[in-house]
Amino acid sequence: MAIAPYVEPITVCTYGFNVPCRRFLISANVTRDRRLPVVDEFVLRTLKLCESVPVKRLGAYFGFSNSETDAVVGDLVNRGFVIVDGDSASLHPSAQQMFRGADDGMPRVQEIDPWVDRLWFAVPERFGSVVLKGREELIFDPQPHLRPHLLEVEVENILRYRPLTTALTDAYRLLTGPDPSAAGLAEFTRMVTNTTVTDAHNPDGLFDLSNWLSANLSMAGSERHTLIGASYLQRNIEFFAPLLERRAAASSGTSVPREIQILWYRPGGSGWGTSPDLQEALTALKAILRRAMPKIAVRTALVIPQVAKRDNPRRFERVFDEAYVTPAGHMSPSIEVLLVGDIGAIVLVRVMLSQAVSAFVGYALADSVAVERIRRNLSWDTIVSRSEELWSRPRIREEDDLPPEVLLETDPDEN
Repeated sequence: MAIAPYVEPITVCTYGFNVPCRRFLISANVTRDRRLPVVDEFVLRTLKLCESVPVKRLGAYFGFSNSETDAVVGDLVNRGFVIVDGDSASLHPSAQQMFRGADDGMPRVQEIDPWVDRLWFAVPERFGSVVLKGREELIFDPQPHLRPHLLEVEVENILRYRPLTTALTDAYRLLTGPDPSAAGLAEFTRMVTNTTVTDAHNPDGLFDLSNWLSANLSMAGSERHTLIGASYLQRNIEFFAPLLERRAAASSGTSVPREIQILWYRPGGSGWGTSPDLQEALTALKAILRRAMPKIAVRTALVIPQVAKRDNPRRFERVFDEAYVTPAGHMSPSIEVLLVGDIGAIVLVRVMLSQAVSAFVGYALADSVAVERIRRNLSWDTIVSRSEELWSRPRIREEDDLPPEVLLETDPDEN
């Protein structure tokens, strides 16, 4: 069974741009005039004209019964509009203010509503920032190409946002990704013991996405799922989540360690992880583990290839508990592995879709044998002693959400 080429675009990467802004907090009280009910209004107007009127006479004037008179006057007394002295009713001094500024002479009540809002103005100084999200789509029409969506505004606002659009585009163009390689493909195949990614390449070395998906239809099972694009995309995490939940729930009844490590082998390229989706993915993975095993600690580690050391790895310091740079040649920078304890894993490899376009493809796995094989191939227990430690936070029980996002910095006024 063949799968037809994609018609709809496929999101393969997302971005988050930190646009520098000055932040202003505006706090004000807004007053609004409100008309009174007709009965109350006319009683107050009568008292305004007559100053003091016997209560019974006031009721007789409006045709009220004794009980109706008591109800109307009592309500106005309780609201502070009228005072009753003996048998006579008169306006409370504060009610005199209700007649000021009314062109028609009718009393009105002023209501005060608090109003709080925040405004952001883009300026080059680093007073603060606002996050703009972008994405990159893979399109087949019929040849594959990438289409970025960085700032979508109405046509009539294009000129207003042109400096910001230019800055976002410049920042996007500076991002890099790893180059596909034969060594990375061979390493991926060995790690997942599945040749379908290799087999889906044509004689020109280009990857046929439809053929690969078709080949995996017969292999689809409850412990494996095909993935396209960055590992931390919401779509890919949603595919991984049910596999992980089932394995985690099954493991909760057995002997479990006191701590589970989320080990993230990132690929090369400056574009990796510059997205709010990375933090959201870690939050989702932690939540799954803590639901299945409430008493277990979860610790995150980022493993960086040598070629990515120059791409400012410290920007992830508030996201991962620890980080290391592996020795040169430990693993191909065109491979990415997310290993969640001995429960599940995501393994991706960069493939060439055309001479100018490449993307990640791979699998989410929760098979115990497959996960153990991936762990052995990574040999992290051996490699960690030869890796350069960048940071390591003390081991504490984490109950709070993840810290602020790691995003792209751009200056809309730079050009």
